[in-house]
Amino acid sequence: MSEQQAEVVRRSGGPLARLGRRIGWALAARLVAAVLQLVVVVLLARGLAPTEFAFVASVNVVLTALVALNGFGLLRRMQLMRARDRDDPGLPGLFALWQRLILGSAGVWLVLCALLGWWDTRFWLIAPFAAWLWFEQTTSVWNGISL
Repeated sequence: MSEQQAEVVRRSGGPLARLGRRIGWALAARLVAAVLQLVVVVLLARGLAPTEFAFVASVNVVLTALVALNGFGLLRRMQLMRARDRDDPGLPGLFALWQRLILGSAGVWLVLCALLGWWDTRFWLIAPFAAWLWFEQTTSVWNGISL
């Protein structure tokens, strides 16, 4: 290890301290997201009619289930590969596959919203959640890879 690398390690507090900071940032991000989601749900519950809130709550349940299922197990696989070898040659290909699947699922959400929008115009209003779905999944992957 060069003197410069040793100095960086000394200033950063070592690998355990760096891991603690990464976990702390990931935990803080999750907590802030949960609090913001709770605030939005409370505001919607207070401001919408019960039937409208039921629609919003149903969409929220569907999106939460999609986020849970939408990783296709690839996030855990990428984390395992990266933990074993930071420079694993299979990681870029797996990441590219994951990106195609996530973009595809966001596209399916948009198409379903468009089709259902002809039946009930409220579905047009939830079409932008496709962007949220993509951002949520991307954040999860980058958090997982960084840890």
